Amino acid sequence: MASDEDLRHMAAQCTDRCLITTSKWLLEFLVALPTPPPPSKSQPLAPADLAEDDTYTLARLYFMDKEYCRCVHQLSSCQGPRASFLRDYAQYMEGEKTRVLKSTRTTDGEKVFQPEHFPNDQLNDLAAVLEPRCDTGASPTPDPFALYLYGVVLKALDQRPKAITILRSAIERCPWLWCAWLELVSLCESPEQLTALALPEGHPCHAFFRARVLLELHSDQALAAATRCQEMAPTAPASLLAVADAYYENGDYEQARGWYERLYTHHPYCLAGRDTYSNILFVSRDAPTLSMMSAQSAQLWPDQCETHFVLGLREYGGLSVVAAVNILGEWWWTALLVFLWLASRFPDLLRQVNGACVSCAPVVQRFVEWLGWALPGNYHSLENEHPKALAAFQKALNINPRCVSAWTLLGHEYLELRNTAAATQAYRRAIDINPRDYRAWFGLGQTHELLALHPDALAYYRHAAALRPDDPRMWAALGSCHEALINDREALLDYDRSLRCALGIPAGPLAEDDDIQTDPLTLWGRADRPPAEQEAAEALFASSTEAALACQRLARLHQRLGHPHKAALYHARVVSAMAAEPQSAPDAESLLYLGRYNLQEGLLEEAEACCARLLKWAGPEREEAEALLHQIAHSRPSEPRR
Repeated sequence: MASDEDLRHMAAQCTDRCLITTSKWLLEFLVALPTPPPPSKSQPLAPADLAEDDTYTLARLYFMDKEYCRCVHQLSSCQGPRASFLRDYAQYMEGEKTRVLKSTRTTDGEKVFQPEHFPNDQLNDLAAVLEPRCDTGASPTPDPFALYLYGVVLKALDQRPKAITILRSAIERCPWLWCAWLELVSLCESPEQLTALALPEGHPCHAFFRARVLLELHSDQALAAATRCQEMAPTAPASLLAVADAYYENGDYEQARGWYERLYTHHPYCLAGRDTYSNILFVSRDAPTLSMMSAQSAQLWPDQCETHFVLGLREYGGLSVVAAVNILGEWWWTALLVFLWLASRFPDLLRQVNGACVSCAPVVQRFVEWLGWALPGNYHSLENEHPKALAAFQKALNINPRCVSAWTLLGHEYLELRNTAAATQAYRRAIDINPRDYRAWFGLGQTHELLALHPDALAYYRHAAALRPDDPRMWAALGSCHEALINDREALLDYDRSLRCALGIPAGPLAEDDDIQTDPLTLWGRADRPPAEQEAAEALFASSTEAALACQRLARLHQRLGHPHKAALYHARVVSAMAAEPQSAPDAESLLYLGRYNLQEGLLEEAEACCARLLKWAGPEREEAEALLHQIAHSRPSEPRR
């Protein structure tokens, strides 16, 4: 393992070369070590770098001010390795800046990032310049920073094998060069390739790199790898974030939320991970916390991608409060609570006040408008907030065009607005950036299924299922497509796999009659299971919407295929998990089917109980249940008269 002093020296070198993200990561890791060593005297510069120090300092200021062309021109005559790297890096950043400008169009005064892909026009020139400097034959000790930049250029040119070799060389010469490790993450396509890279495994960066790769590959080992990172540096932001992301990837939102909150307790002004944390709050329907976080983000980081991501989720769920901070200052939350209480007592208050203030002073009108934005839940769903969410995600992409989550959610928004062409472009852009993002593949499947292009949707869902084989939603979507294509055997397999994933049961084989050999409900409710374990399994089924959905679809499919006993088994499981009365049309359907089935089997008491639960249901199943109850009454043997 490299010494801590090497870590400090590498952070200084990265800062000197404007690799701010890597420098920050290294110093956060150093500060989080249990006993960081005291700093020693800095290592001297190379003679060529020392002679060019004043010119380099001025060029560095140009770079930090994003005047990349001036930086390149200032360093045009410099020969030192430090100045050569910054010159090439500035040329690369100028190409990125031009690429973003080409990809941005202006609509109604707002810059909107377009999904089309525009390449960096500096890549070929940079490759020609960097190749001789990174040739180990010509130079036995090439600059590791130049190797890193050359690897980035090769990766952008889609020369993946050569990029892997160059980045490995950079890491071997400078193991603390975290940015080189990060570039390798997206180049690792399997755990086997991760092992075959033969990187320095004893180094701390390797532990974080391994955790990141396993997380990207959706591996079961990601949580253990992230925990190892957290043990090395218990309070480092990267360590806490790795564990939180691993729990989030496993679907354990409660644990993930706990680790994110632990991260923000130690680092309250840390922006990393807030986009994922806002996803958890959105799924949990925690409106107050999401609103508070959106307000804080808008105050502290108004121009950051993650802020607009959070605001987009807030608008997506109808949870808007951020304008309050700019209007009212610190006492906005009290005003919100008072207004929420008034609105709950007088539902038409908001609309009446807003209508009365049309001709009022602008400040009053802005105040009333803010109260409307602040009101969470059903009010904003009535007002249809999807265009606002769309604008927020587009602002996030203007700031960071490579934010995969923003592209994916932008696709979701377009899909909500039934703009399938724009949704497809957004999902494809997300896949271009990260082909392992299952959400984008799943979104493409939904888009094509909406267009009734089921063969194409099937292909996209298969990609998503390959990336997330333990996610029941992927298999349910595959089953829906196979069912639409009248491929009942495959649909049965997909729904069966979905149910097994929801219940944590391994996939099972097929019997010769093309039916499932051992259905998951039989395995799940086996007699040898201890009572406590069975109670936990019952609670899991009752809380799993995916399991109930899979049971309902399996029941309907078995009905259509003429398997009444199998259909009754799955309908009975749906009924056992529902409340006393049906809450949805599928619940009523299951009760009605069981009523008919039990009547045919002569189980009059069970049939009557199922039909009686439908008497308060408002759907058409109620009339059929009443008819069945009359039939049951006539089927009972009459009592003999005395």
